[in-house]
Amino acid sequence: PAAALYGPNSGSGVVNVTTKDPWDQSGVAVEARAGNQSLRDINYRIAGTVNDNFGYKVTGQYMQAVDFKPQREDSLHFYQAAGTKPTAANTVFETDVVEDYDVGATKINGSLYYKLGDWKVSGTYGWSSTDQFSLTGNGRNRIEDWQVDYQTFQVSHANWFAQVTRTGNKAGSYQLNQVVPAVQAMVDAGMSLDQIDIESIRESVAFIDDTEIYDSELQYNDQFGDLNVVAGVNYRNYLPESQGTYLEDGQGQDISRELFGGYAQLDYDVVPDKLQLVAAARVDANTDYDTQFSPKGSVVYTAVPGHNIRATYNRAFTTPTILQSHAYIPVPDLFAPGYSFLIRGNTEGYTIEDPSGNVVNTIDPTSPEEVNSMELGYKGAFGEKLFIDVVGYYSWYRNFIGTDVVADGINTIAYRNGEQVMVEGSALTALQTYINFGEAEVQGFDLGLNYYFNDQYSLNASMSTIKLVDFTNETTDAQLPLNTPPLKIKGGFTAKQLFESDALQNPFIKINGRWQDSYQFLGGYWNTNVLLDDNGDLTDKEELPSKFELDLSLGFDVMDTGLALQASVNNVFDTEKVDQLGTPPMGRTFWISLKYNFEGLRL
Repeated sequence: PAAALYGPNSGSGVVNVTTKDPWDQSGVAVEARAGNQSLRDINYRIAGTVNDNFGYKVTGQYMQAVDFKPQREDSLHFYQAAGTKPTAANTVFETDVVEDYDVGATKINGSLYYKLGDWKVSGTYGWSSTDQFSLTGNGRNRIEDWQVDYQTFQVSHANWFAQVTRTGNKAGSYQLNQVVPAVQAMVDAGMSLDQIDIESIRESVAFIDDTEIYDSELQYNDQFGDLNVVAGVNYRNYLPESQGTYLEDGQGQDISRELFGGYAQLDYDVVPDKLQLVAAARVDANTDYDTQFSPKGSVVYTAVPGHNIRATYNRAFTTPTILQSHAYIPVPDLFAPGYSFLIRGNTEGYTIEDPSGNVVNTIDPTSPEEVNSMELGYKGAFGEKLFIDVVGYYSWYRNFIGTDVVADGINTIAYRNGEQVMVEGSALTALQTYINFGEAEVQGFDLGLNYYFNDQYSLNASMSTIKLVDFTNETTDAQLPLNTPPLKIKGGFTAKQLFESDALQNPFIKINGRWQDSYQFLGGYWNTNVLLDDNGDLTDKEELPSKFELDLSLGFDVMDTGLALQASVNNVFDTEKVDQLGTPPMGRTFWISLKYNFEGLRL
């Protein structure tokens, strides 16, 4: 993961999505799904070519469903003060203030292509609108009509690739962790839920995201004997706009960020089909942070055909996000008039003083996270039946970013550039900000295998382990966990061609299971030590329980029609446990899908 070619902020890995153009696949494909939770989902793709020089492609989706709701008995979504458990006084729950749990997405994407000799030119326009719920460090957001539009222009050749993209956001939503306490305060004052104008409260804590991002890349690659060369440059320009609803642009700051990057990678076959060396590096400049250098090197040795050993070193950086740098989210304490809680970004640093003016702590500005990793892996094929991929890694993290309450506004007071941090209209202000939490060492091990009994039956399995070896935190006293399960196991069985029929083709059944170990999670409001505490002392290391889920799917094609039918069930045993603290338990889901595929449209 995090190769130099992938760009900045790839420290947690990269998902590379490759799409097919009309020359790769033309025709019409439509899929319709329906299931429980009121699921209705339609996906389509139409692509074709004209005279082998022109091409077009249109894809889209329309999906509507009802999301799972938080359970009141779990006591996780009362949004009481962070670091405390709900009491009998907390009577207003998230489901009391949400108008509905409808989620959905509407997407459309259109592309035109033109071939001119060895060159290909394409232009793409895409638009989407999404309704959903999102998890934040302070609670959950209800996102309604989040619109994204983008335009891309590409020019490609066997040796060249150039791309320019603009992406725009228009998001509207509100913070459930502010709506619930506001309604609770009115209930405490003697009003009933029916008497409260909850919609007005939602509007008062809404936030706006009207951000634009401009991306461009130019890449060159070529082969010189046994040496393959790839080199390129990137440019990105962030133009965030929140109208003061969650960023410092409401405090008179003009927020923007530019990134410039360059990279090169050399692949050299020292001994063809036997020994390969890879060396890569990239340099990234940032208008907010220092220039970063990311080297990478690897050796791949093929002992015998089908069996190779690889060793890799890699360095990657993750730059603080716009939110981590420029957040400005005041949260008034409705139960203590004049007292506010401020979540603010950290580009300037803070000085923390006691009421007498003595400096008790200094918070440095955030800097990019850095991870250096060593990896040793093996990949092997045993005949045509067993395929194994195993890798072990050790990583050194520096300056990883988290949040902490650095001043309570009473016993400790925060100052920024000599001025007291204060929410307008408040007498006292507590500050939560983003800080670098020192150093950590992490080791892990991944194993994956596939076994093919024959052309009909196959097994797949994987296991991932991760362990925090060492942690040093000189900034605060907090001891942070990894916030991820230490062990994950997955497995699956696939059976194809279960029977022969003149009318039905390719009948199959797939069974997949996944298990994850229990783990501790500490992230802002979402704190297992507090929210899952049973005895009330708030000191034990509480964990999300382990979880197992089983999925099942089966289907077949209808002969000579282009139709395919599939039925799927996720979470067969209806396990009401969560992957991450703060998400509602997802019960059993099932759906039936009908696909139609027509190959053609080549004129």
